Amino acid sequence: GTLGDVRSVDHDGLGSLAWRADGRRYATTGQDGMVRVWDTPSGELLAERQVAAGMISSLTYSTDGTRLAVAEDSGAVYAIDAETLAPAGPRIDVGRTFVSALAGPDDDHVITISPGEAMPIKLVDIERGGARVPALVSIGKTAYAFIFDRVSGEPVFGIEERPVPQGSV
Repeated sequence: GTLGDVRSVDHDGLGSLAWRADGRRYATTGQDGMVRVWDTPSGELLAERQVAAGMISSLTYSTDGTRLAVAEDSGAVYAIDAETLAPAGPRIDVGRTFVSALAGPDDDHVITISPGEAMPIKLVDIERGGARVPALVSIGKTAYAFIFDRVSGEPVFGIEERPVPQGSV
């Protein structure tokens, strides 16, 4: 058999490719910080937008195909509209480098792959001060949970950075 047409995606270094569930669209990223959405049957470029200053490691479509979850090499994650590529949520820095990110079938899990580890990011709604807060929970290899407001990108419970004494080794 044959593989079909070979298509150029016009990126400076390909970062990732994601297929929409219905197969009619696919999105690509690269080292250039661009996201491009393509029509599968025709190969026509439908939308493109500069969403990052540097490498986008991974992107994945939401189950309904309306959003793209973007993971930058720098450790930032965020959602963009799958048609317009406009921001659909804040940029949240979860403090680790990404190699890949995949959305779960229920759209409330994103599994991130980082060098040497796979870590889940859970999208949840929590109650804080009597109000519902849409949140992103990132659990690191130290087992600390970092909880960010998905609307503002700010930590829900605060993050305290403390100096760690230098070892003698």
